[in-house]
Amino acid sequence: MATARTWPALVLVVLLWSHPAGAQRVLDDFEDAGGWTATASEGTHVWTAVEPGHSGNALRVGFDLNSGGGYVILHKAFSIPLPENYAFTFWLRGDGLPNNFEFKLIDGRGKNVWWRNQHDFAFPREWQKITIRKSRLELAWGTAGGGD
Repeated sequence: MATARTWPALVLVVLLWSHPAGAQRVLDDFEDAGGWTATASEGTHVWTAVEPGHSGNALRVGFDLNSGGGYVILHKAFSIPLPENYAFTFWLRGDGLPNNFEFKLIDGRGKNVWWRNQHDFAFPREWQKITIRKSRLELAWGTAGGGD
């Protein structure tokens, strides 16, 4: 008898940025998937769907790495001025084996990438609020050579 395959998935709700003065700006409430693109490396598959989330809707990211190496990328362009200090916050839950979880910021020219790279990240089965502060980001690559 064939068994049903379980597809790993991440589910995201409300991406916002804030700074220490307490001001917050919602970048995406994930009520729809507008503007998001999903890309997968050769031999892997990725898809998105909107489903009920922590509050309102959420963006579900399903993927299949076909038991090999590979990656999936979820991307959306935002043009926002960032204050001197900031943080990005979102709700996350997932079903899958521990894996790298990378949050990346790309400059407007597309030449520099800053990231928070978490190796062996255990995706929470229940909704968890994730905050990524500026102080936790580092230059991944690019011509900037470091700095903000």
